[in-house]
Amino acid sequence: MINNLTESPTIIFDRDGTLLDFSNMFLNFILALHESEQLTPPTAEFILSLEYWKAIISKELYIGAIRVRDRIDTIPINYMHYGQLYPGVNASLKKIRTTGVKMAIVSGWVGTDATYNFMAQEGLSSCFDFILTCDDLNRDRESEHHSSGYLSAKKLLLDMAIRKLETEPSRTIVVGDSPEDIEAGKVLNTTTVAVLTGNGQKQRESIEALNPDRIINSVAELPELLNAANH
Repeated sequence: MINNLTESPTIIFDRDGTLLDFSNMFLNFILALHESEQLTPPTAEFILSLEYWKAIISKELYIGAIRVRDRIDTIPINYMHYGQLYPGVNASLKKIRTTGVKMAIVSGWVGTDATYNFMAQEGLSSCFDFILTCDDLNRDRESEHHSSGYLSAKKLLLDMAIRKLETEPSRTIVVGDSPEDIEAGKVLNTTTVAVLTGNGQKQRESIEALNPDRIINSVAELPELLNAANH
């Protein structure tokens, strides 16, 4: 499908695990909770495992008296300064933008203002038409997100972004590192590109089962992919 795109498609990027390596954000958040509860934390490797994250999302993980799921929305807001772009992402985004492509960031998590500030510090403010997160859902939809989960929010926000960009799904590329990113893009009939950063490698089997249009190692390879599609 990507070969059928016209010149200058619209690209919508996921944030965490796709553009932003949030592992240090998450690690410092978990370490701070252990410190506040005066507990010894597990190893960094275990904290950063997919199994540990799933335990949080299922609301089963407690650190002392704290249910971790109740606190995770503080990560993008209070710990963004620990994050960093994956290697080559900064240059790739700037290169794509020079071709006139419209780009946006859509995260199924919170932290719109924190993301704008982070991208400004990275010199990327001019690369994105806008940024959307769950902060931008109205209260009814935000309530739906909390009851239905990440995939629900991602679909709602992607639909909002496509309309806001005044484009069509057939001219839109959704780039993400999770099965939910790819599934949301497919539900909306966009072109989907999976990256193997973030949870991409850990969940590769689940991602491949969804048949994304392309799988690449990271966003750093996206300019080459777009160039090949237009020639």
